[in-house]
Amino acid sequence: MLLESQLMEESDEDKDSSSTALQQCVQTLTIDDINPHDLYPHQDKPTTKQPIDLLYDTGASITMLPLDYAPAWRNLRPCLHQLTGCFANEGTADDLQIGEFHGLIKLDNDEVVRLVIPEAIALPPGTSTTYLLSDTQFLLAGNGYKSDLKKPQVKFSTGGTYTMAVKLAHKIMEVLPIAANKNTEHRQVYAHESTKYDPPTYYNNAVHTRRPSAKTPPAYQWHLRYACACQAVLQRTQVNVMGMQAQKDS
Repeated sequence: MLLESQLMEESDEDKDSSSTALQQCVQTLTIDDINPHDLYPHQDKPTTKQPIDLLYDTGASITMLPLDYAPAWRNLRPCLHQLTGCFANEGTADDLQIGEFHGLIKLDNDEVVRLVIPEAIALPPGTSTTYLLSDTQFLLAGNGYKSDLKKPQVKFSTGGTYTMAVKLAHKIMEVLPIAANKNTEHRQVYAHESTKYDPPTYYNNAVHTRRPSAKTPPAYQWHLRYACACQAVLQRTQVNVMGMQAQKDS
């Protein structure tokens, strides 16, 4: 009996010691508790030191670049332009700003230049992830563009050639945004003119056959073309066929 009671007491002590050893003190720690100092300014926002894909677009009437990279912009001001197209939210984007964007690109000869893009639309954050360089604005500044299936190129008026990559048929320029208000040692090249920009319109003459009168039935078109060169004959023929109906292809 004595031995049995001793064994029971030892067993109770083992249970008490094991329960004490397994006792947990749970604590909740955050990053701020471990390091109360910010690792870098505005650490809740994405860094701006990353390249963006800029699409060289022959159909865009104006250049559009992200306002997410706010330090890369200067001379921002309200504009009356309205944009529609493939945006994150359907509808029309208005209340936009226009300004001058700064970035770095590496030319074909390995020279890194400062690319200045004046009169560009600043797309508000979240509006779109597609950024366009307008072919029209680029050419108006005296720059050049060489269309090629595999190696399309742009040539800057102040010197330098950049061969674009082609991704899913899009011509891509890789641009690294930089602070617009800080001077660098890089040579500056301008993608656009610094003057006010309005999308231009040009009318080119199309080559086609013009009928003498819109009222002339199609059946008489060839008759008039091959008629006597005498103006009086042509005029009498024209008067006599006005208002008449003719079967198609007759």
